[in-house]
Amino acid sequence: MSYKINDNPFERHCLQCGDEIHYGRADKKFCSSGCRHAYWNGRNKDYRTYHLRVLNAIDKNYRILDRILKMDLESVDMMTLVQLGFRPDVYTASRRIRKHHQEYFIFEIRFQMSESKVYGIRRAPYPEEKLFSPS
Repeated sequence: MSYKINDNPFERHCLQCGDEIHYGRADKKFCSSGCRHAYWNGRNKDYRTYHLRVLNAIDKNYRILDRILKMDLESVDMMTLVQLGFRPDVYTASRRIRKHHQEYFIFEIRFQMSESKVYGIRRAPYPEEKLFSPS
């Protein structure tokens, strides 16, 4: 798409399609609401795509850990989880519980991770227990 150089300050062009805007406010940037929506949807597409990818990964991790809890398991081999589609880099929160240990959360499910396994999987008592108390 190419735009004309605007020699006339009263001549305005749509940011989406480049057509001349013949009517409306002096600061109007689009010729129609369709062009306005197309412009902003195009600009926000990358953010929405990334956002949905992260939310889907969190949801999948949650469903995998929920299934493990329903089988009454507290630890699982990391390779098994990865084969199921678990992504160890995606979680909703984390906190240090000892000098060299992290506890991770996916919503109310708590767990700890090492390179070889995920262990200590349990459901946090919610909402009675505060997960993150002010320190």
